[in-house]
Amino acid sequence: MVIVDATMQEKNAEIVEKDLEIGETMQIFDNLFWNLYKEKYFVDFEDPYYLAWNNEVYTIVPAISYEYRFYYGLIYALPNFEGIFVVSSDGTIEFFDPSQAQENELLKNNRIFPEELARLYVESYAFKDGLINYFFIHEDQVDIQDLDFNRQPFLLDTEDGLKWFTSTEPYGESHGVFKIFLIDARTGEIGRLELSSENTLTGPVKAADFVRKSNPIVDWTRFGIVEPLPFSREGKLYWKVVVVPYDSAGIAYQAFIDAETNDVVELETNEEILEFIKGIHVPEKEEVDEKEVDYIAQIKQKIKELEELIEKIELNIS
Repeated sequence: MVIVDATMQEKNAEIVEKDLEIGETMQIFDNLFWNLYKEKYFVDFEDPYYLAWNNEVYTIVPAISYEYRFYYGLIYALPNFEGIFVVSSDGTIEFFDPSQAQENELLKNNRIFPEELARLYVESYAFKDGLINYFFIHEDQVDIQDLDFNRQPFLLDTEDGLKWFTSTEPYGESHGVFKIFLIDARTGEIGRLELSSENTLTGPVKAADFVRKSNPIVDWTRFGIVEPLPFSREGKLYWKVVVVPYDSAGIAYQAFIDAETNDVVELETNEEILEFIKGIHVPEKEEVDEKEVDYIAQIKQKIKELEELIEKIELNIS
């Protein structure tokens, strides 16, 4: 188990070693899910996460059950939060229903409400006005905005506790924030913030585009934008993204995008990031020399042509 300090950019990881009697990739009788299904069969399991506590490593697995109902002769399943499985390293399995999980000392201040169930609740909002509206009219219909492989909801640590945050856009390709859903990551209580059409804010997908546009010098075929997280400062919504090389060799820099003005602030050090978060200092970005940008683009093109030429020569030799 690797514990990473997420409060700084530099590599700061702690490795906790513990033998597990049952685990995710073990075979048959030692497999985690085989043993969990023996405890409760008619449920779905979320991806496990791990907690290190009192010299022990625990595997935490949220479970989702289904309540079957009838609607005009049709049977449908209503998903519910069934509870939490806690598996010790020696293979001991304990199950806690939602109310018991709230009081459990190990799970205190940790998320217990399933991530996929939180997303499903938001996705279900699109059906609130019926199937005809969903397929044809699309009035007041929402779509969840996902940036590449970074799926919502995002887990946020707020003043009111842990929340599953999901921003949605209107049906179509607007890429603007339409409604924001905040689901309590412990109780599952759903909160919703609706924005007026006059105050539409930039969503995570479009925010990433503004980061690329603000830094044309970067070769975006070698770098990716990941982890678009919402951040509020002085009553304004920002999107915080991380720019990383595709070879995973650390973090290049972090950027904050004003969801209202689309201004981009690029920060590289922990000190700069903390100052920006606290509102102490807003660094001014140096203006980019257009001639320099064009020159760099020409160099990149020449390098690309050379790489293609080398590839052709190697093919002819072979």
